Amino acid sequence: ATPEDFGRGAEVRRARVFAGYACSIALAASLLVLFMPGDPVARCVLWVGCGVLLAGGVPWLWRLREPDNYRPSEGAYFGYLAIIAIGGGFLYFGPFSAAAMVVSLGGFMFSLDQSRRAVIIMASLACLMHGAIGGLVAFGVMADRGLVTTRPEGGVAEKLIGLGFIQSITIASFFLGRVVRRATLQRVRQRGDFGRYSGLTIGSFRLGCVLGRGASGEIYEAVHATTQEPAAVKLLQPTALANPQLVKRFLREIELAAAVSSPQLVRVLEVAGPHEPVKYIAMERLRGTSLSAILRESEGLTTAEVIELVEHVARGIAAAHAAKIVHRDLKPSNIVRHQETARRHVWKIVDFGISKLISSHGTLTEGRMVGTPGYMAPEQATGGAIDHRADLYALAAVTYRVLTGRPPFGGPDVASTIYRVVHTMPLRPTRAQPALPGSVDDLLAVGLAKRPEDRFDDALTFAAALRAALAGTVDASLAQRAEDVLAPLPWREHDRRP
Repeated sequence: ATPEDFGRGAEVRRARVFAGYACSIALAASLLVLFMPGDPVARCVLWVGCGVLLAGGVPWLWRLREPDNYRPSEGAYFGYLAIIAIGGGFLYFGPFSAAAMVVSLGGFMFSLDQSRRAVIIMASLACLMHGAIGGLVAFGVMADRGLVTTRPEGGVAEKLIGLGFIQSITIASFFLGRVVRRATLQRVRQRGDFGRYSGLTIGSFRLGCVLGRGASGEIYEAVHATTQEPAAVKLLQPTALANPQLVKRFLREIELAAAVSSPQLVRVLEVAGPHEPVKYIAMERLRGTSLSAILRESEGLTTAEVIELVEHVARGIAAAHAAKIVHRDLKPSNIVRHQETARRHVWKIVDFGISKLISSHGTLTEGRMVGTPGYMAPEQATGGAIDHRADLYALAAVTYRVLTGRPPFGGPDVASTIYRVVHTMPLRPTRAQPALPGSVDDLLAVGLAKRPEDRFDDALTFAAALRAALAGTVDASLAQRAEDVLAPLPWREHDRRP
């Protein structure tokens, strides 16, 4: 993830195209020559080359179904193999045929992603392979066995000129690929996607482009210097080091993130040691989209997707609570649908920057409101003492958002939003979304209860109750709890946008 490794996702996609292109050409050529005339020896050489290419290319193409399996060095070796295999094509179709154009197209694609050294090696192999066969034919040392030959009366000079013209196109294709790559990187740099640490090694990780910036920190795309494992490295900006409060909060995030492990939480790969000059935390690189982006760009989630989302997030919250950690800022933008494989994804909770230990006697934000007003619990909005039930409230608020298509609370400013969080209930869920079962009203009434003791006991219980409610199951005890919660402060019944 140095600047030259920018755009790993696009690079993996191009690698798939390159491998698919080479394997398709090899397979088509192997079958095509069965029905074509030509020299038997050249045909056998072509078959051997195509067979070797397919033997190396098909397994690699299969591995590339998973983006994390991609390694640039493997792409380089496959490119070298493809050039060697194309030698059979030069023999069978002829060094002066359109077979050389296959190299030009592949060379352009290869040059978009590989290092300059790898491109030079591949271009040299291509020119040497083609030049050797063409030169031997031009000087009459070797008979021209190709299907496409030059004029019998043509002299050596004519053949060498044709050979040089083809090679100039091949070299130009490699050069053009490098030019396009440099232009792409330049546009990225002009957009400011590279930070002061891009290209450096922090701990065990080489840093690339900046994935995101905050008031006090930056998150970089990175790869492990030895294993090439992709990662995201978060570190403090130099200006933040002068603020002891920001440094303490960042160190707290490192402490908390390393203290809990769950498939639904971002995996911590490495943290800065106590004497490291640059404080950082290296985490697994998520590949996916935040819930907030999904809700903005689509019509919402299906019932099955909502159940999956809440169950995954509930497991992550339960793991954090078991480690005595309260997240305190659970909201759609801090929930990411991570694509683990081509067919499997998992919802993950991110950003423990303002989390606290339940057992701690004080926090870095003692007496002050922290979190996002529209999703924070009433006791959190008023700066009171909080525990794990604040996260349960936030989970219910997120559930309200995905089920109804609107956040539970909002307002023209922070003060009005906080007032509504503390003193009102949102629009009844079945009024906001009439297709919902009535039991969802009971579920969310308890989940969004103003008093912590009236809410669910834990996240997994809430998730199980949601599954039952969406199936239309009526829970008498839950209905009674909801009635008690709503007695002093009922649902809002008219659709008045905040």
